Order: sequence, then structure tokens, then C-alpha cells
Amino acid sequence: MPKVEIACEYCGKKALKKPSNIKDRKHHFCSHDCYHKWVTGKNNPMFGIDRSGEKSAFLGRKHTPEAKERNRIAHLKENLSPLTIEKMSIAGKRRVHTSESNSKRSISLKGKRSGSQNPMFGRKGKDAPRYGLAPPHGKGVWVVSRNEELWLRSSYEIRVVKVLEQTDIQWQYESIAFPISINGVNDATYRPDFWFKKQNVYWEIKGYWRDDARKKVLTFMCQYPEEHLRILYKHDIDLLEETIALHEDIDPASFGTNEII
Repeated sequence: MPKVEIACEYCGKKALKKPSNIKDRKHHFCSHDCYHKWVTGKNNPMFGIDRSGEKSAFLGRKHTPEAKERNRIAHLKENLSPLTIEKMSIAGKRRVHTSESNSKRSISLKGKRSGSQNPMFGRKGKDAPRYGLAPPHGKGVWVVSRNEELWLRSSYEIRVVKVLEQTDIQWQYESIAFPISINGVNDATYRPDFWFKKQNVYWEIKGYWRDDARKKVLTFMCQYPEEHLRILYKHDIDLLEETIALHEDIDPASFGTNEII
């Protein structure tokens, strides 16, 4: 069937369209660019509709572990097309503000977020927003273990969890935060990776020591000498996997070391 000439609703330019497309659509455009320009603002079906807070259609909805894993895999760089990677690279480049926009931002923010006006100003120790919470740094992956959803931040932790799942040992992941004093009284917390309640043993899984992590562990060991902390490195995890492969029993107190390498 021959195509029909029809005018673009945004720029007025003539374009050839299939009769079926004309019949099924109310609005017609010569290009995607014209459509996006037309649909911005009042022509957008969601224009003027408040969908924030309790009015949001997504309020209270959570991704399942399976959906989170699918999203993680879909966003891996090796699964993206070269064109998508190029677009992400362009979009991620720092946008340079004009002198006029910088001046407007400076005026609008003056006295609101700087110094003592900043809501985070002076908040340390127990008053800090993330006091007692697990550290947000690093990449990770969601894992479901024994009906519990865990965010594991390293491949070593994932390997350890896979071993522990094959045992009858009761364990908890990052369940206890110990107040520690680094620069003041109880100005920080330390949270061991694994806790074996019955054996009263803690495991810290380490591949690389950041300076702040090293300082926290050393402080914890000095201030809580009665707690049994074991540090597991790569060779300890290798030994752990060999032990479970040989169907031998695992004693949490016999793995790892109390030395910071």
C-alpha cells in the first residue's frame, strides 16, 4: 500500500507515513526530535499532575532480588552496546555552567548550605547521619541466603557465604556495631562482617586494607580485647573452601588470624 503524505504537527514539514500508522495515531511527526520537542511541557500527558510522595504510583513498591540481579546484569558494561556506552560517556561528562547560571546559583544558595547553616555542620559521633550503619562504599551484589537478603560488597564475602550455607553453623552478617573512640569518645563504630553467636567469634573478610578500615580494626582490637576477632585473607578463604569440599567440620575460631597484614 502506498504511503500517504502528512504534515508534522511540530514543524509542519511533510513526511510520508503508512496509512495504518496514520489511522492508529492522533499526532504525527516527521522525526523523533520533533516528537520530543512537542511532548515537552503542556503536551506531556503527565504535565501538572502531582505524583510525589503518597501520590506516587511507585510508593512502597520494592524490587525483588531476582529483579535487582537482572538490573545489575543489564547494566554491566560488557552487556551494553558501543552506542549506549558512548551516550553514557557523553552524558556523564561534567557540564560547565555559564557565568550567569553560576551567579544565580550563588545567590540562591547564599547562607543556606555553608558553614553553620549546613544541616550536617558539626554532626560527629553518635549525631552523624551514618553512625552505626554499614559503610556505603564499594560495589556489591544482592544475595539471598537462608531466606535473608544480604548486600555483599566483595567477591570474598560471597565465597564465604557460599561455604557457610553448606554448614549447620548459625551466623549473622554485619549484625553488631561496636562503638569505638578514634578521635573522641565513641565517635565511630566498627561492624565485623560475620558473627558466630554460639562460638562468640567474629570474622573480618579482607582483600585490601583501606587506611580508615585498618585504623578501625586496630582500634576495636585495642578497646575490645575480650572479643574474639579473626581476620580472613584470600588464602584463608581458599582453605575454607577446601575444607568444605572435603566434607570436614568448620570451626570459626580455627580460621583466619588476629594479625593485620
